[in-house]
Amino acid sequence: MFFSFSELRAAFKELGRDGQLETRKLGAALRALGFMPSEMHLLELTQHVSLNLGGRVTCDDFIDILIPKVLAETRGCFGPRELHLAFNQLDTNGDGLVSLPELRQALRSLLDEPLPAADVEEVLRDGDLNGDGRLDFTEFAKMMSR
Repeated sequence: MFFSFSELRAAFKELGRDGQLETRKLGAALRALGFMPSEMHLLELTQHVSLNLGGRVTCDDFIDILIPKVLAETRGCFGPRELHLAFNQLDTNGDGLVSLPELRQALRSLLDEPLPAADVEEVLRDGDLNGDGRLDFTEFAKMMSR
């Protein structure tokens, strides 16, 4: 399951009021996005929200809660073919490497909004194992499997 930030915000707005979502509506919000949280997971989320967020969730809190769940559910879903297709879409000039501008453009398209330059640079640094300032396919594949 892949969601853009605008899709997550739209799901949040459907159930939230005044820019906030009540704790008791977390399960419905997760299910609206296709997740099937267990009662235990909902209980843990509810306790986290009650203790750390005052019982209400803002849209940013909602996205922060969902990102690890989305990553956990999609980990291992990419085979070699899918990785090559994704890499080739990022490598817009076809040189076999993903540069900072290519990564920035891809993330902007994926997220429906520009990511701060420092965040894009951090993503590249984290994946760039040989330190050349670009991602080759092997580095990209390792980064996607984390």
